[in-house]
Amino acid sequence: MSATAGTVEHAAAKGATAGSHAHSAPRLFPAVPEVGCVSAPAAAPTTPSGGPDPHCLDLGNVIALEHVNLEVPDLEVARLFYAEGLGLTADPGTTGQQRGGAHVVWYNCGRQQFHIARGPAPQRLPPGSVIGLVLPDVAGVAQRLEAVKQTLGDVSITYARGDTLEAVDPYGNTFSVHTSLPYFPGRAGVAYVQLPCFKGTAAAIASFYAQRMGARARVSEAGGSSGRSTTGGTMRAEVWLGPGSKLVFVEQPQLGAPTEEAVAALFDGWHVAIYVADFSRTYEAVHHPGRPPFNEHPYRDHYHSLSDAIHNRQFRFQDITAPLEKLPEGAEAYGGPAYGNEALVYRISHEVRALAHPLYGRPLYNREGGFA
Repeated sequence: MSATAGTVEHAAAKGATAGSHAHSAPRLFPAVPEVGCVSAPAAAPTTPSGGPDPHCLDLGNVIALEHVNLEVPDLEVARLFYAEGLGLTADPGTTGQQRGGAHVVWYNCGRQQFHIARGPAPQRLPPGSVIGLVLPDVAGVAQRLEAVKQTLGDVSITYARGDTLEAVDPYGNTFSVHTSLPYFPGRAGVAYVQLPCFKGTAAAIASFYAQRMGARARVSEAGGSSGRSTTGGTMRAEVWLGPGSKLVFVEQPQLGAPTEEAVAALFDGWHVAIYVADFSRTYEAVHHPGRPPFNEHPYRDHYHSLSDAIHNRQFRFQDITAPLEKLPEGAEAYGGPAYGNEALVYRISHEVRALAHPLYGRPLYNREGGFA
């Protein structure tokens, strides 16, 4: 979210108060990642007999992806790409004040949004990342993007398959546009955000989301069996963020050793917003004892305790960590523990909302298909 609609910064003392961070072990979720085998985020999960995965519609504590937030230096360039090219709808149901100012535009994509804010420099997902969209008229998207390309120039358009289009925006972010995807609800939306991760970290990332956020998560080897790779194959972690929406992490050995500096360098400040059912437990589980809350952002929802987060109906965090004993041999390559006996393995800014958030379930108007 480019600005926190419906919330205000709640003044709170930084000392020990009810709901503040105690130096004790966090209360984790009992979930563990599933194991499986997939080849692409767009693949339909199946059983060995060829039938549908019986868990294909299951979710965990994370129940909805709300938006992806990116900063760009020119809102008109963004409008040409998102609205004129992709065909998304500038949200007509909010004012600039609700969005955080005239420098913020929300584009509806089914039940999800892109929050695009004017900033000093474009925010880019790591090289090799892909944002997967479901849009009903891929041929129409291609035609509109070709028209936009004549104006912007810096737009790449490629047909990966007959029903899938790959487009690169003027700032280098890649989008895969699908006519449909297995088990994706509705005619449009954000289906996945695929990101590169460091070799040996996919299982740890899946465990973090399962145990710290209660999310449904799966770790697999593309083309292999499951769990931790014994063949040196590429490992993948999938995290379900809601019906049909996932984060997908794919190990990339060329990233090198996941030192704290390398992990930080891979992140460019963008964020995702999600809704969780068990808000207090998620808050307790993701906050590492002795570490301050994440308030290094320009938005209004700063907090210092669970009480503040409850007041705001949301909180933010960005560091994904793993116990050193859960990491592969040679964990010293990770640059030493960043969080006591844990190490930083990935960084994404998360805006975590309670179901009592005032924007939860708000109908979003799409010019193709009406309200979603």
